[in-house]
Amino acid sequence: MINGVIAAAKKVVAKKTKKVTAVIVAAGKSERMKGMDKIFMPVGDEPLIAETVSAFEKCEDIDEIILVLKEESCERGEMLVKIHGFTKVAACIPGGETRAESSYIGVRAADKRSNYIVIHDGARPMVTDEMITSAVDAAVKHGAATAAIPVTSTVKRCVGGVVSETVDRSDLYEIQTPQAFRSDVIKAALKNAVDKKLEITDDCMAVEAIGLMPKIVMGSRNNIKVTVREDAAIVKALMENRRTEK
Repeated sequence: MINGVIAAAKKVVAKKTKKVTAVIVAAGKSERMKGMDKIFMPVGDEPLIAETVSAFEKCEDIDEIILVLKEESCERGEMLVKIHGFTKVAACIPGGETRAESSYIGVRAADKRSNYIVIHDGARPMVTDEMITSAVDAAVKHGAATAAIPVTSTVKRCVGGVVSETVDRSDLYEIQTPQAFRSDVIKAALKNAVDKKLEITDDCMAVEAIGLMPKIVMGSRNNIKVTVREDAAIVKALMENRRTEK
């Protein structure tokens, strides 16, 4: 009984002292969208980026949001924030030339009091409260965490267009976002990635490069990243289904 009360008290203290900033990165060039800035594409009733930001706005674990956009989209992003009344968005700032640069710009803009930072792809609007919370909780325990799903397709390694081997998929995961980190860890990792011009495709790669292995938390097959026009239609259908289920 006493141990249970103490454990509950510790959780309350941790909740009060934990401050979390979400950095939503949406500064990509959208090259596969034929010049269209995909984050402002309509999916359902709202622009894609509005759906993404809304998920973090509603999440109790998130105290602040930094929105990293293409420079020419920042003004449009600020207008969207005002129209939708997103009170947690502290800034809309231009990103860099690479993913590492954009993420690093975002984490440096976070409130200095934030001891945890969540980084999320702006083009993943199907993120859920449970994914965000799970990633943050895992980061508190392990320093770094990422949403992911097990690979279910057969994977083959090919050389010169010819299959060289079939890869054991039993311990393979498809990595998604959100990804959560202790603030000092991700800032140091991204600085290292930018300084060394490391080619990273997600922010966990930057952390892995300094020797920390992120914890896996369960993502979702619905948590897709809009990359081509057809993806937007899939997301729209998923959103309609989610609203029907509610």
